Amino acid sequence: MMKYTKAFLVGLGSLALSAATSITYAQDDSGEHTRKGVEFAKQKKYEQAAEEFGLAIKADPQDTKHYLNRGKALKAGGKLNEAEKDFSKVIELEPENADGYSERGKLKVTQKDFNGAIEDLNKALSIAEEDVDSYRFRAFAFISNNDFE
Repeated sequence: MMKYTKAFLVGLGSLALSAATSITYAQDDSGEHTRKGVEFAKQKKYEQAAEEFGLAIKADPQDTKHYLNRGKALKAGGKLNEAEKDFSKVIELEPENADGYSERGKLKVTQKDFNGAIEDLNKALSIAEEDVDSYRFRAFAFISNNDFE
């Protein structure tokens, strides 16, 4: 019985080490794809940037920065509905991530959904009250909505 227990523990340890190694590789892959995506975005090659950020998501699907990056690339490339889904995914994964609300709010301003923008930007500011961009876009949404005194 003792032999089987030791063998089981050794096997379990090997399995855990194997899983940890694959996670490390996945994170390394996500970093490489992020780097490539940023380079494409700097060159205004937004479709290629979005593809690289998508590969980063596949390598590390719980890291919200990949969804933010892809959402920004999609937005810059004019794919607003897809960008909104990525910003919403950030909020789903991290409900207290101000960037998700801020980016989705700014996108809603672009789509002229001023009430939705104000709601998202208010939430972003309740989390990160120093976010100047959110104040600026929220002010624009209020003015565009004729909602000011």
